[in-house]
Amino acid sequence: MSLLYRTGNVLDCPERPVTFGHVVNDCGRWGAGFSGQLSVRYPLAERKFREWAAPQYFGDPPYRPGEVQVLSGVDGKAFNVTVANLCAQRGVGGWDRRVDYGALRACLTKLARIHAAAPSMGLIVMPRIGCGLGGGEWPTVRSIIETTLVACPVIVYSLEVL
Repeated sequence: MSLLYRTGNVLDCPERPVTFGHVVNDCGRWGAGFSGQLSVRYPLAERKFREWAAPQYFGDPPYRPGEVQVLSGVDGKAFNVTVANLCAQRGVGGWDRRVDYGALRACLTKLARIHAAAPSMGLIVMPRIGCGLGGGEWPTVRSIIETTLVACPVIVYSLEVL
C-alpha cells in the first residue's frame, strides 16, 4: 500500500482520475463536514446520495452501515471524479463516537474490491475519515485503512500538519 499524507483541501487534489472517499451516516443526512464541501463542488454527489437514502424514510433502507455507494463522473466527465459514500456512521449529533469501526472496515473492504475491478477509479483520496464529526480515533482508522486498502494508492488529507 502506498499511503501518502498531504495538508490542505481534499477537493483540491490535482491528480485525476480520483475517487473521493468519505463517511456518511445511516440516517440519510447530508451537508455537514466533508459532504457539505462535496455539495458545493459536485452537486450531483448530493443528489445521488439523497436518492440512495430516500427510501429509508419509508422503512425500507437501501443502505445500512457497511454499505458503499460509488458515484462515477460526478464532475460531468466519465471516470474523472468518483465519490465513494461509505455508510459507517451511526446517527448524527452529540459528542460521542459515532463512526462504527466494523462498518468502516466493511466499507473499505468493498471499496478495495470495487477499485480492483475498476482501476480507472484512480487514486483514493480522503480526509481523515470518521475522525471529524464521526468522533473516531485516527490511529484506529489509519490501521483499518492500511489493512483494507492494501493494494490501492491512497492519499489522506488533513487541514493541519499530522
